[in-house]
Amino acid sequence: IYRHAMDLDEMLQLIYEEYTKLPKKGKPLVGKEWTPFCCVILRREDKDGKGLQHEVVAIGTGSKCIGKVKLCANGFVVNDSHAEILARRSFCRYILHQIELAIKGNRSILKPVNGGLFRVTDGCSFHFFSSQSPCGDASIFPMRIENRSKETDSDEEETPAKRKKFSPKNGRDCFKMMDVLMHQKGKEVCIGREKGTLDTHRTGAKCTPGGHQDRHGPRLEYHTTGVLRTKPGRGYPTTSMSCSDKMLRWNILGCQGALLSHFISQPIYFTSLTFLSETVAESSLKRALWLRAEDKVDTRSLSELSFKIHRPALKIAECLKGSEVLKVFLPSDDLNPAPGGVCWCRSPPLHDVVVLGRKQGASSKNEPSRASSVFVSKRRLFEVFMEVVRSIPQDSLPKTLQGRKLRSYRDYKEASITYQKGNKLFHEAFPEWIQNEGKYEEFVL
Repeated sequence: IYRHAMDLDEMLQLIYEEYTKLPKKGKPLVGKEWTPFCCVILRREDKDGKGLQHEVVAIGTGSKCIGKVKLCANGFVVNDSHAEILARRSFCRYILHQIELAIKGNRSILKPVNGGLFRVTDGCSFHFFSSQSPCGDASIFPMRIENRSKETDSDEEETPAKRKKFSPKNGRDCFKMMDVLMHQKGKEVCIGREKGTLDTHRTGAKCTPGGHQDRHGPRLEYHTTGVLRTKPGRGYPTTSMSCSDKMLRWNILGCQGALLSHFISQPIYFTSLTFLSETVAESSLKRALWLRAEDKVDTRSLSELSFKIHRPALKIAECLKGSEVLKVFLPSDDLNPAPGGVCWCRSPPLHDVVVLGRKQGASSKNEPSRASSVFVSKRRLFEVFMEVVRSIPQDSLPKTLQGRKLRSYRDYKEASITYQKGNKLFHEAFPEWIQNEGKYEEFVL
């Protein structure tokens, strides 16, 4: 725990220390593998107001995602195991525990307000860290050409080799050119040509049907920016939206989701987003994570529901020099992507390794079950949520949970009325968003 204002080097040092404490199981092999890394950091002012505390409360690593044919109707399998998503789901588990603590009158970062609801205590804020740009729109940015090869105009998944072929020689100049070549606020436009001096960093994420599509032209004309995309991958096609798109939704509806919104009086937004500098572009991050929503979303209606287009502080950090441990978070030609991912929560202390959406060691030949599930799966999070609900007298529950015959996971999500109204506004602004069939959320405990 750091007890003062934290600069970026100290943030990386905190992350380094927390990562080294994790069990060896699930970590990439140093010198052989790499994996994206994300975490959520709690920033808390001391009661006397004279200092600050920083601690990592949730971690996610990984780069895998299951295809549509592998979706599970009982909630035991995690569809999306990208680091950003595992970190956010681990964070939701942390918030659920904080709700439990607050209900029992124990120390919590949440304080009760009227109507059985809770809000984040004054002086507490949450900050998101990622070792690389989110897949999808945020990963489309101009790069100076180095060692260009023929294969770079192909439609392939992002790989370490791809990232090595395009390296920013003068990043700021590239981004200024991009601003000239593109319309403002991330509208769906194709990037113009620039005399062969620039190329576009490729994303393997595919444009969703019904919206603007990539042109697949040469260099800067390859991609269309500002559009929704599904996760990249070489296996069965997936219906999971890209991390850029999911993080865009977090910046509008909050990262707490529908279930937790029953108990949380205000959306929880990440105060800042920090990325390692090796594989990001500031202008593309802003476009993907909030700017492209500004001329689409009905902000007035959102504000009436206590939602907004949140613009977090954006920070770019340099990797700690000589840190071999943190280098496993960076893609390289010499390293293979780690086969699994890690999800970790500080409170309660939970740690799981995810492989193909299940707990490491679980056989894919057997039907998914609780024993094969990880703590961030829909089913397991729903179990904890229902334990909280059942621990509260009926007349003390939030109004959204009183006097209603709710059974399934989907029932409880849809009963979160304010969140669902905001979600409807979001989908009206982004109608190309792919939603899985309702049958995958109809499970009951």
